[in-house]
Amino acid sequence: MVNVYRFKAGDINHCAAPSDAVIATFGNIANFKTIFGGGVIFGPSSSPEFLGVWGSRNASRLHRLLKEALGPVEIMNSEPPARKTFASINGSRLTRAERDAMMKRIRTQSAFTEAKRLSSGYVDEH
Repeated sequence: MVNVYRFKAGDINHCAAPSDAVIATFGNIANFKTIFGGGVIFGPSSSPEFLGVWGSRNASRLHRLLKEALGPVEIMNSEPPARKTFASINGSRLTRAERDAMMKRIRTQSAFTEAKRLSSGYVDEH
């Protein structure tokens, strides 16, 4: 089960999750930032421990997409256990149709990658 951190900084809602869960859901950090128009990094920029978003709608969207991709999540009403080190805005926001199309593409690629991994006989023992 993935821990999803929901918290307020000032008057602004935030949501963050372990970076491996976010990358498993969105394919990579660039896709994640494109979907949300930016993001927040917790931990070193070179290997972030947690990735997050700000704003009520973005926080709810991240929570929902993680839950859809990874199954049940546990809500932690606190900041993630790593220091916020970077926040970025990419200057543009996708429309709902663009976001949905991108998520569909990401899910298709993820399913293809998983099927390829399974057909190669690779078994993850963790």
